[in-house]
Amino acid sequence: MHTLNYQRFTNLPFLLSIKPQRLREFLEPFRDYLSAKQLHPDQNVLSHEEYVQRLSEAFASPDADTLAETALGTAGARLR
Repeated sequence: MHTLNYQRFTNLPFLLSIKPQRLREFLEPFRDYLSAKQLHPDQNVLSHEEYVQRLSEAFASPDADTLAETALGTAGARLR
């Protein structure tokens, strides 16, 4: 079984390779966390590229509220 390396979410080319709808579906369980970071999954203000860039930056700069690796790993199966 593959494990999800959450650090891939700091990799801009990787994030851009995920279709926008699939990325939104994957991020849905983390809506509250992302909204607190001004990264609401359904936002329409930023282009997809800008949104993915900010998402990458959020994961590259973790703080006390950053999601645990295991939480992303559990949801990661949806990307496969």
